[in-house]
Amino acid sequence: MKPLKVMITSGRSPGGLELIRLLYQFGHKVFVIDSHQLTISHFSKTVEKIYQVPKPKQETLSYIEATKKIIKKESIDILIPCYEETFHISKFKREFSSLCMVWCTNIQLLKVLHHKKYFMDLCQSFGLLTPKTAYFDKKECLSKKRYLNNVILKPSYSRYADSVILNPNKEKIKDLNLHPENPWLIQEKIKGRHYSTYGLALDGHLFAHTIYPMEMTSFNICVHFEHTIHNELTEWVQKFIIKTSFTGQIGFDFIINEKGLIYPLECNPRMTSGIHLFRNSMAFASLFSIPLRKKIDEKFETVSPERQAPFMISLLVFFKIFHPFHFIRNLLSWLKGKDVIFRFSDPLPVLGQFFIFFKVMILSFLKSVSMTEYTMLDIKYNGDDH
Repeated sequence: MKPLKVMITSGRSPGGLELIRLLYQFGHKVFVIDSHQLTISHFSKTVEKIYQVPKPKQETLSYIEATKKIIKKESIDILIPCYEETFHISKFKREFSSLCMVWCTNIQLLKVLHHKKYFMDLCQSFGLLTPKTAYFDKKECLSKKRYLNNVILKPSYSRYADSVILNPNKEKIKDLNLHPENPWLIQEKIKGRHYSTYGLALDGHLFAHTIYPMEMTSFNICVHFEHTIHNELTEWVQKFIIKTSFTGQIGFDFIINEKGLIYPLECNPRMTSGIHLFRNSMAFASLFSIPLRKKIDEKFETVSPERQAPFMISLLVFFKIFHPFHFIRNLLSWLKGKDVIFRFSDPLPVLGQFFIFFKVMILSFLKSVSMTEYTMLDIKYNGDDH
């Protein structure tokens, strides 16, 4: 099969760069669009061309038109949305599908999966166990002391554990600003081990899947990844994908308690950091072109990562080394892990990341937001349609 022209919608993230490199290794020509003027992918030799486009959230229609124009100009075969720009593209999936293959599901399903309460309701409708979850009533909470025992609070729309209150009390919530467009939830606190998953699916077929424990975070994101096998979690995800006929990249966060019961916490219907575990996997890279070259085999075997050393975002793991209670563990993790950005064959991004990091640090400070929040300002989707 001749090399295809593939468009990736995020050049700013390590995950986006991982996918770009994978597709390049497989022989495809990779084009990138991003609303940021400079991204880590600008430093990579694996990118055919990068286009700066309007902001997906603030300039949605202009973003859509610019993307379609580039697809036509470059004769793109496959469009792969990566992060929350996926929602903006999905709203116009019919228009994009007339131009190329689009790796995302319909906007109606995405909205349900992205909203934390709707996702819990959907799981319950499938007969799946979930933490008790309800909309947060601030007035009732302030009037009842026991109301805050063994619960957490979080917005219906959030990412990277943004704004989650793990140990709520009246002092923490009395000045909490509640918005009807993004209602807060009160959820039963489940004790156990945290896991995240990442997968790729097409029309309800789980093409690829990985599971990794959530044991180290920095700036509210997971920065250390090691593939693990957990058959029950894999079966949970497979059943969910089948029931929803999902297409695209998707991740879940779970807690498994001491009895082995699985509790879903949230769904991320987009790329997640788990993609790093598929480094150098040509079996994984080949999956994105399957819709263009053959019918799906009902007995298709799900691709999993090969066992290898853990991966990490070294720059962010470094900030965790000096944690007063986990110094030895974090130092060993930093020494044993493979950096997700460094490659001998493509060395410049590891240098460029420092410039990008400090640029984001300064700009986020000027806007009075966290660094992770700054990177999402122009793409995040909170159910808003314009």
